[in-house]
Parts: sequence; structure tokens; C-alpha cells
Amino acid sequence: MLGAILAAAGTTASMMATGVWYLIGSLGFVTGFGFGCMMIPALVSVTVWFDKRRPLAVGIAICGAGTGMFLYSSIVRFLLEHYDFHGCFLILGAIVLHGCVFGLLLRPPPPRPTYNDTSSSANATKSDIEFETQSPQNKFDVAIFRNWKYDAFLLSCFLFSLGFFPVFMFVTSRALKELEWGEDEAAFLLTAISIANICGRLLCAISLGRSFINNIAALAFVMMLGGVTVALSMICNGYHTMMVFCAFYGLSGGTFNSKTG
Repeated sequence: MLGAILAAAGTTASMMATGVWYLIGSLGFVTGFGFGCMMIPALVSVTVWFDKRRPLAVGIAICGAGTGMFLYSSIVRFLLEHYDFHGCFLILGAIVLHGCVFGLLLRPPPPRPTYNDTSSSANATKSDIEFETQSPQNKFDVAIFRNWKYDAFLLSCFLFSLGFFPVFMFVTSRALKELEWGEDEAAFLLTAISIANICGRLLCAISLGRSFINNIAALAFVMMLGGVTVALSMICNGYHTMMVFCAFYGLSGGTFNSKTG
């Protein structure tokens, strides 16, 4: 709920923006921090509720982000055309504030039964059963940062995100200014990326948890595919080549988010 309030406040405050630095502070820091606070509890709440098919549950849960990308590209265009810049951010802030409602729906999992002896659960009596509650104090151990392999994994994810995801913000402007496309054709590029992103998340949700798939190797392949896709985007100047770029860009981005989420 706190994250939704912060994100809504940052989005609403952006309606009074007078320059880029104002938007960096309001959208970049305040709204970004709020969305971060919303995302982590949402993912954790899914993982603690599922013991079986947990990767599939997480994958389905984060498919909503790809759906939001698909819908928001059209919603923002509609709001800008009918309510100008100020009204657009005001309405978006109200939409983000609805995250408080969904935050109220999050509940801790019920206590799980544990058995005092080696007897099976079918033959255990009530006196043999204890209910185990998960202590939030023992959820995270900072000693994991002493593992250089884990630190290398975090660094690789940070560098990939730093170079990969900002490209999404410039796809439309490049098509309009450099390639001199029409507004409808340029806007459809974001729709294509969103559809491919959803497909990548669904593909990852189905493949996660399979014993024959090495998740680390699959993540390394996805990151390599994303890097090659971004590098080759400079030579994509036609409509068909840009659509191919959007397909691979959205697919690799959605798969990366699902693997790391």
C-alpha cells in the first residue's frame, strides 16, 4: 500500500512538471521507488503460497506486467489526445492508486502442519502435529553477499538492465524522427514489443521447473540474445526488420524478467 501511495504521488506530481529534471525526480525516483515497493511483496506473496508448481504461479503472476505494457501504450495515447499532458498524469496517478486495493488482498499463508515423529501424516494424531508459522525475520540472510557467484549474478543482471530496457523508451521516437514513419506505425512497435513480452513470460512460466532445463544456462542465453538484438537494432531501418527486432526484443525482455523474478 505504501508503494502504491508513493507511485501515485509521483505520477500525479508529474502533471506540474516544468522540465526533464522534474520528471526524473517525480517519475524516476518517487514513482520508481513506489513501483519497486509494490513489486517485491507481490512476488513474495505468490512464492509463499505455492509449494507445487511455484515457478508456473510466479510466471503467470508477472504476465500482468506484459499486459500492462500492451494496454498502457494505447491508454496513454488516448489520454494525451483528449486530456493533454496534465490531465494524462492526473488520471494515471488515480489508476496507480488503485494498487492500494490490491495490496489489501495480500494475506500471509496459513500455518503448515509438521509432525513430531516419523509416522506418516495419515496415522498422526492431533498431539503429534504442530503448526509451523514462517518468521519474517528469517527470510533473508545478508551472508549470501559473501558468495562471489551470487554477486556476479547480481552485477550481470544490473548491467543487462542498464543497457537493455532503456531502448524501449526510444523505439517510437527513432521511428518518428530518424526513420520518418507515421504515428500509427511507430506506435504499433510498442504493441509488438508488448505482445512478444507476454509470449516470453508465458514461455518462461511453462518452462520453469522442468528438470531438463538449466535455468542459469537459459538465463545466460536470453541475456546474450537480448544484447545481440539491441546491437543489431542500429541496422534495422525497414518496417519488417523493425518488427523482427521488436519481436526478439520483447521476447528476450519478458523471459529475462520471468527468470530473474
